[in-house]
Order: sequence, then structure tokens, then C-alpha cells
Amino acid sequence: MAAAAETQVEAYRTGMRRIGASPSLVRSEPGGAVRLAIADFKAFEGEFQPHSYLMLNMCLGRTGHLRRVGARAQVEGMLRPGTIGLALPDDAARGCWPSARMLGVAVDLDALNARGAMDVKAEALVAAASQLHRDPLLSAVMTAMWRDAEAHGLSSAFFDHGLNLILTRLAQTLAAPIKPARKIAPLSKAQLSRVVDLLESRLATDFSVGEMARVLGMDPSTFTRAFRAATGLAPFAYLTRRRMELALDYLRCGHSVTNTAMAVGYANPSKFAAAFARVHGALPSHWEEID
Repeated sequence: MAAAAETQVEAYRTGMRRIGASPSLVRSEPGGAVRLAIADFKAFEGEFQPHSYLMLNMCLGRTGHLRRVGARAQVEGMLRPGTIGLALPDDAARGCWPSARMLGVAVDLDALNARGAMDVKAEALVAAASQLHRDPLLSAVMTAMWRDAEAHGLSSAFFDHGLNLILTRLAQTLAAPIKPARKIAPLSKAQLSRVVDLLESRLATDFSVGEMARVLGMDPSTFTRAFRAATGLAPFAYLTRRRMELALDYLRCGHSVTNTAMAVGYANPSKFAAAFARVHGALPSHWEEID
């Protein structure tokens, strides 16, 4: 059983590193139905890959803007210490999150329901996944579960009871009133040209959405929506696509994957490879093999 749990832990660590997280604590029950981690996340904007787990997250440090737009749930707001959010299983989404330290609990609801450990369906959590929660009870229970997991792993009765309490409480969340979306005018041709010219000159360097917005004297949120209205893509997604188009040209000219990654602003070749595959449908090593 210990070996199975260790295998699950290592798989979870690897998966977290793929999305740019640096885990400092990882625990998993032997069957892998529940996993817990403490990790530092880098700021991100783009596509959230769907997964089979319900993801329950609590911010432990730093503050910033979070947005997640999925097929079943949409949420946007300020993430700050104590804020709790959740992502539904198998719900592909787009959005952004800030640099933050997070406590995360991944839950295979189907597995737990099947063995009678709980009776909570993903459909009952749609309203909860559409909001960020500032609930002292939930944050206190999650903190206690974290401390219990450090000492006893994820197999204690206390941990199971805490998880049931949290999910039952979240399942009772009422749907938030829908606010009409404020229409944002797309960037003008002149504004878009100015930003795109700057983007093209910075493909090999770090370039944040905040910097792009400042060029036009706009706040990042308004700029992002105006840019999307003009191009169909969020700024960071547009920047990534242009970098990957340039990367393909480099690879076709015989440059190595490592040198190509550096040339388009990626110090980490594995992160470059993942971004390249999302855009082109194949790893950059495929082009090396062709050459």
C-alpha cells in the first residue's frame, strides 16, 4: 500500500510541475482517489486542461485576479489568502490565475461515491464552482485537513469527515445572481497595430499583459477583453501562438529544440515543448526527427 501511495504522489508531483507549479508537500491515498498538495504557482493565462478530478483550492499566500470560464461554470474575482475555489471534473476552460501559494485537494468523486465514502455529485457543485468563497468554516476545516495530512496522510477518519463536511456545505451553495456582462469595445486598428508591433519585438523576452495594457493606458482586465474582442484571443494566448509560429520556422531551419526555446522566450524546454504541442499538435522533437 505504501508503494502504491508513493507512486501516486510522484505522478501527482510530475503533473503539477507540467503546469508550472512547485509542490512543497504532496500526499495521496493508495488508490489515488484523493490527493493533497501545497504548491507555489506562477501567474498563468491561457487554457486550463480538463482532468477527471474535482479540484478544491484554497489560497495561502499572495493576492491577484482569477478568471476561469468553463463549459459548466464561470468564475472571476480576487484571489487572496483564505479564498476557496473549485474546478469541476472534465470541464475544459480558459482564463488566468495570479502567482500564488495554494493548498489543493484533488477528489475523484466517482470513486468515492462508488465505495460509499460520500454521496456528492459534480452536478450539485456547479453553483459553488461559479463563485469564490470567503467562508471561515471552510478555510478552518481545510487548514485542519492539511495539518492532519502532514501527520497521518489521507487515510484518517478526521480527514474523511472534513472532506465530507466541505463538499456537503459547498453543494448547498445557491446560484449567484447573474450580472449582465458589460460590453467592451474592441481595440481600434491603430491600438491593435501598436500592441502587435510591440509584441513582435518582444517575442524572445518576458512580456506581461500588464505591460501591454500600459502601452494603451488601460487596466489589464479591460485591455484583455478589448484585445479578445478584436482578435478572438486573449493577449497571452495570442503571444504564445506567435511565439510557436516563429518556433516552427526556427525548427524547420534546423535549430535545436533548446536553442529554439530560448529564441522565443522559454528558459524551460519542457514548458516550451508543451506550449508547442498545444499549438501545432506535435512535439518540437518531431521536427528535429524530420530534419
